[in-house]
Amino acid sequence: MKISSLLILFLSIASFLPAQNTTIDSLHLALGNEKSDTGKIVMLYKLAEAYQGSKPDSALLLAQEAYFMSKNKKFIKGESWALNAMAVSYNSIGNFPKALEYYLEQLKIEEKRGYPDNIASVYLDIALLYDNAKDYDQAILYAKKGDSIIIANKFEELSLYSLLNIGEIYEKKNELDSALDYTKRCYSKSIKANNNLITGTALNNLGNIYFKSGNYSESFANFKSALPLLSASNDYSNYAESMLGIAKIFEQQKQNDSAILFAKKSFDISSSNKFLIKALDASIFLSDLYKKNKISDSAFAYLEIMLGLKDSIDSRERINQFKNIVFGEQLRLRELEEEKIQARNEIRMYVLLAGIALFIVIAFLLLRINRLRKKTNRILEKQKNALENTLQELKNTQAQLVQSEKMASLGELTAGIAHEIQNPLNFVNNFSEVNSELITEMKGEMDKGNMKEAKAIADDIAENGQKINHHGKRADSIVKSMLQHSRKSTGQKEFTDINALADEYLRLSYQGIRAKDKSFNANTKTNFDAHIGKINIIPQDVGRVLLNLYNNAFYAVAERRKVEGMGYEPTVTVTTKKSGNQVFISVSDNGNGIPQKVSDKIFQPFFTTKPTGQGTGLGLSLSYDIIKAHGGELKAETKQNEGATFIIQLPIV
Repeated sequence: MKISSLLILFLSIASFLPAQNTTIDSLHLALGNEKSDTGKIVMLYKLAEAYQGSKPDSALLLAQEAYFMSKNKKFIKGESWALNAMAVSYNSIGNFPKALEYYLEQLKIEEKRGYPDNIASVYLDIALLYDNAKDYDQAILYAKKGDSIIIANKFEELSLYSLLNIGEIYEKKNELDSALDYTKRCYSKSIKANNNLITGTALNNLGNIYFKSGNYSESFANFKSALPLLSASNDYSNYAESMLGIAKIFEQQKQNDSAILFAKKSFDISSSNKFLIKALDASIFLSDLYKKNKISDSAFAYLEIMLGLKDSIDSRERINQFKNIVFGEQLRLRELEEEKIQARNEIRMYVLLAGIALFIVIAFLLLRINRLRKKTNRILEKQKNALENTLQELKNTQAQLVQSEKMASLGELTAGIAHEIQNPLNFVNNFSEVNSELITEMKGEMDKGNMKEAKAIADDIAENGQKINHHGKRADSIVKSMLQHSRKSTGQKEFTDINALADEYLRLSYQGIRAKDKSFNANTKTNFDAHIGKINIIPQDVGRVLLNLYNNAFYAVAERRKVEGMGYEPTVTVTTKKSGNQVFISVSDNGNGIPQKVSDKIFQPFFTTKPTGQGTGLGLSLSYDIIKAHGGELKAETKQNEGATFIIQLPIV
């Protein structure tokens, strides 16, 4: 297309831009005339929607006012609307952490309300947020969640947004065939639905897809067709994107003056409306274009603008906030799962109590029958007395058997659940916490440009991920065997380097404690006997014992540090030694030690010296059983205020 005809198009499109004022003015007028609080909330929300495409800051203020009014009036639907409007505004200006926070809050409300169309809409909004944040894997995950709800419920209007979002995400992932398929389907459905906003956005996205494919004529045609529809819909964000797309096509055709003209217009629209991401894209393009044409002053000016925008979007504080919010959502889902498990356990307890009650009723009936027999058989006094003695003995035996069975069942069930669930979850938690630290370290190394170290850390993360997957699958298998009150470990013994195992779990324990408390520091000392060689054990089980002992040791020194302060140096020492056909592993700490009055109880189930909520009292008991199962012994040596030493003795087989 010639430059003259493009300028005519450009000027004709620009004439549509002020058209939104009529709608906004009418909404302001309606807001002023509205008497009811609920009506005002609705008007505020509609005004916020009207401003989102052009003035996200104004939209944010209006949405915040609607939110606080809804809170005061306990208008739940209004809260959800306002949260969505605030999230959209923050997303537009590049504040992704805040946007995600409000979307997740809205998702909680809609899950409680139970409307599948609203839940699907929030999923699609979160997908768009992750798309803007360039986390395309998370984006496609949330988009597909929303799409599955939409397909199941046949929400035709929402399907337009679903197809549009998924197509855009695939375009960002450079999976262009999938992107083209979804976007064309969206375009066809939007034409039938007469939805100009979706049609314009789909045309813009098709322009991006064809541009990446190198089909510049098709790309230009779609961008050109998108402009009037986007302008009429007041969608200045995608309007600016289409303008930049046309600029890129001109740049490819060496028409640099036209490229600069359209790129500047894209930048001006994005800047004035505070679309930081779009403004950043335009500034990068202009800086590079001026640099290629050796216009140094303009290139430097847009380079400074570009750097300023990147600082605003990618600040370290926002990245950390984003992580915390994602972690918070993961924690919420985990808590929901734990609540489900607890509910199932309570149901089992109620069933057990019902069984006991039934037994009592049966025993009571038997007693009544026995009394009737005594009344009708007074002649047979001797036989009656003998029967009473026999019955009493039977009752005593029954009571003992019932008590024994109850304790055995409770002990086996507790051991099965605690042993099979708590330990794998401890591994998952510890490795997850270690991965969080490693990811932070990796990002630091990547920021420094040290890709070799970053790749090494990435390998560690991948290895930990495999361990998390392994232990997660172990926990999952428990559900299928909950009715088996007792079962032996399925782990297989193998020849294992006990020194390497002890060192590995020492590092994992220390990193896990550090992940929970950044201020915690302790000295770790190791004294390994190099002549031990490999011994035949179940490494996962012995690893659990070591991890429990290390965690207890670090906890002990941390508690003493809280009391004595900086003058005290927390120290945990691990020693291995071979003596004859035995191997000894010692874990020592310089904490407060174990009080003498409770030292005989430390291996009992459910006994703990930790505050309520910080320990189950099963760690040492299970550790003791594991070592016993290996034919070894676990014992403790302690002195008050001097520390404690736990010694594992294992046979060399």
